Amino acid sequence: MTGLQDADARDRITSAHGETLFVAAGAGTGKTRQLVERVVALLATGWLTSIASLAAITFTENAAAELRTRIREALEDAANPGSHWQDPERERCIRALTELDDAAITTLHGFAARLLTDAPLEAGLPPEFDVADAISAGLERDRWWRARLDEWLDDPSLVQTWRLGLALGLKPTDLRKIVKSFDANWDLLPSTSFGPAEMPAADRDYLLQPLRRVAAFAGKGPDGDRMTAQIDEVLLPVLREAEAEDDPLQVLSVLHETHVSVKCGSTQDWRGTGADLTQVRELCQQLRDRRDEQLRECGAAVAITLLERLRLGVLAHANERRRRGTLWFHDLLVLAVRMLRDHPATRAAVRDRWQAILVDEFQDTDPLQVELVHLIAGEGDGAWKDLAVTGGRLFFVGDPAQSIYRFRRAELALFTAVRERYETSRVDLVQNFRSRPVILNVVNSTFAQLFADSGPVSHAVLHAARVGVPGDSGPDVLLLGSPLDQQIGLVRDAEAMHVAATLHRAQAEGWLVTRRGGRSEEHTSELQSLR
Repeated sequence: MTGLQDADARDRITSAHGETLFVAAGAGTGKTRQLVERVVALLATGWLTSIASLAAITFTENAAAELRTRIREALEDAANPGSHWQDPERERCIRALTELDDAAITTLHGFAARLLTDAPLEAGLPPEFDVADAISAGLERDRWWRARLDEWLDDPSLVQTWRLGLALGLKPTDLRKIVKSFDANWDLLPSTSFGPAEMPAADRDYLLQPLRRVAAFAGKGPDGDRMTAQIDEVLLPVLREAEAEDDPLQVLSVLHETHVSVKCGSTQDWRGTGADLTQVRELCQQLRDRRDEQLRECGAAVAITLLERLRLGVLAHANERRRRGTLWFHDLLVLAVRMLRDHPATRAAVRDRWQAILVDEFQDTDPLQVELVHLIAGEGDGAWKDLAVTGGRLFFVGDPAQSIYRFRRAELALFTAVRERYETSRVDLVQNFRSRPVILNVVNSTFAQLFADSGPVSHAVLHAARVGVPGDSGPDVLLLGSPLDQQIGLVRDAEAMHVAATLHRAQAEGWLVTRRGGRSEEHTSELQSLR
């Protein structure tokens, strides 16, 4: 791979089989291709005796299907007599092709399901379990939540909690939003108890005292003044309504819905009234403070009580799914990690089977994925950082600048922690095969500024491989459309027209485009098809 800015790095990926490598690869640098080439090299050289002992993990089902196809095609190329591999190496590639179905080229959840299928009893599962898709899981969650809500609404021990919560404007839909979050993180709930909470009693007189004193200023403020209007038109009617309520909760509910300003009113206009605007403002502030104080106390008690009930319910539901063998995606990861943690013999067997684990799109990893692959590849006890990983068993490739952080618990700090652990085995890919130099100049300049203050993530300068392509034409950087302040339907129509017009222009002017033809890159001076 001479002539490339990162030739040594790419050679290391395909030849350093005994090293656990962490590859930081920028956009368009061919990171998946390098993973595929490492797979072929591991098999062709005999470092891996069978493709069945390899796991290649990526982010989505589509990506996994494409990765399997690319590995198959690369093995076919390597097995061809015209390849650079020698006869014994080609024979190993041919054998790998016949065993390709035994390889775990899949998503993280698919790999976890495979581990559980091999040892269901150790994971506390029935021998045959099912995995619900996202839609089915969502429907089950809704059914479960409706049943729990009906149960909790009829629970005598929650009567005061519901009275207080509903008086403060709580809606069951507010809790429903939390259910999904709890389900997606239920493995963290056992150590996150919200604890018991007693329902505080609202103090009617304590709440109404400052309001009564403010109401004494009714009719005394200057005409047209905002504080005068607030007292006469808002606070005085609120006091009448609140005084008619015997239930302190209803008094608190009335005040909860009332906006009280402490800054309105003109000091100059109030001077001639004989009343003290400063005192009125202080009373308004006291009214707000007392109301907010009791709202916080009552709201916290309601939240703690219902969140604890919800926490226990979600944990019970997860345990129920495990017992009956109907799992959700997150269940797969949690149960696989727990099985490896709790059953040393099973973990040892899994480690013997999977000799190499290659993780693509690692920027979107989450804590469970990191722990899972280290439990398989590493030896010892404790956190994943403390496990001893034999060289060559792990291979990571990703680009932190392309991560969807916070999606599925992906965290920048986690990516950085893994990268730092394997800093001596870090490899950087910076040769971009996708864009022309002028485009990368814009990208490098723009993103260097955007990532300047982003801490551990920095923009790696990309170098163009597409230099001096014959017949290259068309604009270097093109901004489509223009700012539109319209309804979204009109915006979409305008965007579609801009794209269509650009495609027509590209065809008419013979812009150079790059398309993948089979397994190679082909250049053409005109668009072959716009369909």
